[in-house]
Amino acid sequence: MKKVSTERELLERIQGSQIMLVECKRTANVMTRYLKGQGLLEQVAGVLLAPRSKGRKSYQGIPCRKMKRAELIPGCICLVVELWEDYHQVALDELEKLGADNVVLVDYELFADISRRENPKLDFMCVGFTKCGTTSLNNAFRMNEEIRMPKGKETFYLHWRNSYENAPERFYQKYFSDMPEGVLRGNVEPSYHVSARGVYECFGKDIKLLFMVREPVGATFSYYKMLMRRPRKMDYVDYYKKHKKYSTEIFSEFMRDKIYSEEIDRFQYDRWIEQYLKFFSRDQIKIVVFEDLLRDTKRVMDEIQDFIGVKNKLVYEELPHSNDGSSVSRGYLSAYINFKYYWAIRNRKENTELSFKQKKFLDFAKWAQKYTTVENNEKVTPQQRAELQEFYRPSVKRLGELLGRDMEKFWFK
Repeated sequence: MKKVSTERELLERIQGSQIMLVECKRTANVMTRYLKGQGLLEQVAGVLLAPRSKGRKSYQGIPCRKMKRAELIPGCICLVVELWEDYHQVALDELEKLGADNVVLVDYELFADISRRENPKLDFMCVGFTKCGTTSLNNAFRMNEEIRMPKGKETFYLHWRNSYENAPERFYQKYFSDMPEGVLRGNVEPSYHVSARGVYECFGKDIKLLFMVREPVGATFSYYKMLMRRPRKMDYVDYYKKHKKYSTEIFSEFMRDKIYSEEIDRFQYDRWIEQYLKFFSRDQIKIVVFEDLLRDTKRVMDEIQDFIGVKNKLVYEELPHSNDGSSVSRGYLSAYINFKYYWAIRNRKENTELSFKQKKFLDFAKWAQKYTTVENNEKVTPQQRAELQEFYRPSVKRLGELLGRDMEKFWFK
């Protein structure tokens, strides 16, 4: 096996040879677009799908084969992309079983550099966390003429970039084609808190990163209420099936089933920030405490604007209001309906243009939610709060170490 670490090495190694790309963790889209740009796509004889890869028919018109039953072409180079934490090893193991004797491993940093080139350059991005004031921050950014944000709060690009062969062009045309030069380009994507590697591959190395954090008990309860309003899984619908209607008992079950089991761990902020620190330097990351932003909006927004590089800062006397939402599904049937329509609303941003049928379906989904939800202002009980504080305490302590501040005392008085 030969490992290549520079573009020059890669091109010299594959020049004049037939290539079989090995698709591992959806790397083939990036590599086929790169080879197409280099005028080398005709050298690609096929794409080998790693055993755990989802089925595909082709990439850029290049036919795919399943690795376990593929026949290697004599003299063909098998091109494998090195991935973080050795996710590519399964592909190398299968190639060895197949008897491949001409394997080229593309260094991860080289792959990441190739991937970044095809995506629009962003100056900054808020990558976390859900229910921590990211919508308010996004609205605040929109008020400054020196900052340009995509239409809508989130693009979900990292979630669908591998679904389309023209994903970078699609992304640029939908969100950035009408943005003038000389302004800061930013994005707010709280779901990216789990995607340090994806952000690095698409938008690093120099991007400025923002994390919004909030007292985790309040953030957890707010997120839970959102799930009761728009269930993402049948698990949440089943709570209604068991209890007939919304009650505080459901939150206790949610804590046990989802939080303490760490199936939902997004509010253990430190572990996700530390993932980003594997790829980005500490001075590229700013952690903003939402409570600080509310209490001293002018000062904190000044600091944020300095961090992302705004030249003529806007004075923010107060933060734009964002309705957190306290409604929940009316009952089991309503929860089931909202579950069915959730993904129609969630995935709408993938489409550059919606068909007439898609627009009607989306309109109906939004209309249905108005009649399947009801306002509910119940709060976390003292016992639930105490239990969650103890659960989150170690995480809050580690976050405080990152901030150089006693966050336990600040949040858990």
